[in-house]
Amino acid sequence: MDNPRPTSRSWKLLPFFEHALRGAGPVLNLGSGDGYLSWYLRERTPYGKSMHIEDLDVADHATTGRRPRIFDGEVIPFPDDHFDVTLCMYVLHHTPDAGRLIGEIRRVTRRFVVVAEDLAETPLDRALCLYHAIRFDRWNTRSGRFGFRTHDGWVQGFAEAGFRLERSHRLPRFSHLTSKAYPVRRAVLVFEREGRG
Repeated sequence: MDNPRPTSRSWKLLPFFEHALRGAGPVLNLGSGDGYLSWYLRERTPYGKSMHIEDLDVADHATTGRRPRIFDGEVIPFPDDHFDVTLCMYVLHHTPDAGRLIGEIRRVTRRFVVVAEDLAETPLDRALCLYHAIRFDRWNTRSGRFGFRTHDGWVQGFAEAGFRLERSHRLPRFSHLTSKAYPVRRAVLVFEREGRG
């Protein structure tokens, strides 16, 4: 596909985490959705042609011709330390047991994890996150539980799994980067695995 039309806007967040991808070996796009972020990295960035990107999701929602590998949403089907970088763009809130999935992410990731998430920090944010979960969630439907957290909640969860926060950028509620009208508080967080050789 020459120039697919994006249905998500994660690719516009690249300036906040591009440093983690420079010189990276294999990259995992966990919860790859429409596949556009992977397509964009491969086709529209200077380092993309030499980068191997693996798309992984619980269902095939691809609109770019890139087909993801399907998994159960719990066990990442790759060996230990397989990826240099894992991308989790608005995906972790879709699992009711984020701690377990973060542990899997650590198992397969050698260097950086990039997380973009809605933040359930104010009553308004929590209400909008709950609405999003009920309206659009695919993983939570089996349990009825939701995985939204605050900024500090994500930092703590990754710290418990052996990651340190390398940088964080809070996104404004209304931004031309991702959407003109997205009232939920959000952030892009880059974690670095501790104790790596």
